[in-house]
Amino acid sequence: MCTTILDWRSFVGSCRNVSKLNRGDTLAKAMIIIGPPGVGKGEVRKRFASTHECIEVKALIKKKMVADSEYRNRAMEIIASGDLLPDEMINPLLRAHLEMAPSFHPVMIDGSCRNLAQTKFLRNLLLGMNFEPIFLVFEDPNDDDEGSNLYHLCRERLSIRIDESVNTGEVRSDDTVDTHRKRFLDYWMEIDHVEAYLSRKSSNVFYIDATMSKNEVFTQVSLHTGVTSDLSKV
Repeated sequence: MCTTILDWRSFVGSCRNVSKLNRGDTLAKAMIIIGPPGVGKGEVRKRFASTHECIEVKALIKKKMVADSEYRNRAMEIIASGDLLPDEMINPLLRAHLEMAPSFHPVMIDGSCRNLAQTKFLRNLLLGMNFEPIFLVFEDPNDDDEGSNLYHLCRERLSIRIDESVNTGEVRSDDTVDTHRKRFLDYWMEIDHVEAYLSRKSSNVFYIDATMSKNEVFTQVSLHTGVTSDLSKV
């Protein structure tokens, strides 16, 4: 009798291990890029978008604003103040889009995890949908405690982006010095909490040296995630 019970437990245990193995083998990678405005997240997303599914939170918001006038009015008021949209206006959009994402294919997410609550929501959502979350945090490895180096790097890149947008006629209403300063400070106040949470909950957290060239940054991302794209399409 005892032998039978032990054999049965052993059998069940082996089945569970096989189940976990199979589940792990079929998990799609979800790459979440985290960083302040102007750090270069969009450049990485555009490169991956040539061959992979990419979700830009800003694009989801714009699409919702076109379809829903009440949402648009509230969003425009918040954006005009320099603030970011609250989680309850973003999380449902992310959930709906991820539910439509192709199964077993890598996906990159840009514009989420701006605070601890968003990070918890997205991680749990991805795990529940059988994604493997990989968090990519853009940083200046030689920065001080106040993020001065990273701030000036982002400001310089933002200035270039503004000049380019003026030439193309695609000026963003939130591309201003004051708005960027406010959003950078908001990010800097939250990032320690986000990193502390991820260090406890995830082994897939990688730091990207944002001071490197675009190609070097892209190479870092590819090495950490195992996902590549065609650089010639950029």
